[in-house]
Amino acid sequence: EDAATRALPRSNEAISSILSAPNHFECLCLPEPSLDLLGRPVWEVTLEEISKAYRKLARFCHPDKVSGMSDEEAARAERAYETLRLAKECLAKDDSRGPYVREHCQFLKPDTTALEIKSGESGSIDRVKEVERERRKEIQSMRTSETKELGNTVAQEMEKKRKFAELKKLQARAKAAQKAAAASSDDSEDEELAKLKAKGPMVSKHKDDEEDGEEEARKKRQRQAAQRRRGGRMGI
Repeated sequence: EDAATRALPRSNEAISSILSAPNHFECLCLPEPSLDLLGRPVWEVTLEEISKAYRKLARFCHPDKVSGMSDEEAARAERAYETLRLAKECLAKDDSRGPYVREHCQFLKPDTTALEIKSGESGSIDRVKEVERERRKEIQSMRTSETKELGNTVAQEMEKKRKFAELKKLQARAKAAQKAAAASSDDSEDEELAKLKAKGPMVSKHKDDEEDGEEEARKKRQRQAAQRRRGGRMGI
């Protein structure tokens, strides 16, 4: 008898348990959620515990572990693995775990097992009154804590909004200052351009005067050269 055959009964038991589980919690062999004294859903299983439970059961129905099984058993293992995978994904994701836990707790009653009194206990009437006082005290403490947490959350949100509004104002001021600086720069450029335009005719006039002077000097040199040539022909 090989190892696969010896492991078969345990695999069949795990597969049957997975397929017959009424919810994801029992499918993964995890504790079910409950309600606290205020009627709020409570489920304190960690992601690490969910993954550990999944790996522990997946080894019995994983597609790589069905060797040695009959076709019918392999088909059941495949369905069990898919069921197990869906349960793990639902409970491991934040956006699906919360709604699933709340839905499961819809018809549950608050957990008061720790406060129950056994019938026939000595001094049961006084004990019931004492436990009732403890229960009310605990409920009041939980509500006070919840109110404080809610107040802190509201205060934090208000502070975030205030800081966001201040940031918006600073950004608006910086943008306005940037626009003003750009407008001032444009005005300075316009003034400089106007000055250059005003200087333009004067520059042209100076240039024309310079050209006229050069032309007059050139003509003068030509006349002097002509006089020297005439003087040379005359023997002067």
